[in-house]
Amino acid sequence: MISQKPVGRLQRLLPAIMDRPPRTIPLLSWPEYRTPLYEEGIKVDVLDYIKEDYGSNPTQFLPALHDGRIPAFLSRYDGTGKPMPSQAEVKLGQCLLLVFAAVAVRRALGLPNHIPEPKHAAVSTDLPLTTDKSMTINLKVSPIGLAS
Repeated sequence: MISQKPVGRLQRLLPAIMDRPPRTIPLLSWPEYRTPLYEEGIKVDVLDYIKEDYGSNPTQFLPALHDGRIPAFLSRYDGTGKPMPSQAEVKLGQCLLLVFAAVAVRRALGLPNHIPEPKHAAVSTDLPLTTDKSMTINLKVSPIGLAS
């Protein structure tokens, strides 16, 4: 299980590269983030749901991934209310979260040296990631969120 602390740190990293001061372009826009997420196996319905329901706002969708609400909704929503996540959905949400984190960390670490804040935030996430495309967990958990 992933604690809330690294999720909070990831909530600081993503806005640091997605939200920029006025009259500047973001270091990572949602379309630029979405493409490598898709390449890493995140299904389109997950990405579409995050964009539509959370406005691609990391402070909103990261906790929903962490506690399994997004996988629970996508797998069991019947129109009568949001389902409570099962243990399997929490595990899937946390696996998805690690993919989101790996993509963000790789992007932040690849930024030029004159932009140090995102690099420092990336190093401090304390998530079980490596700096290449591999991660320390098996991501083939469910067909709901990750491609087979």
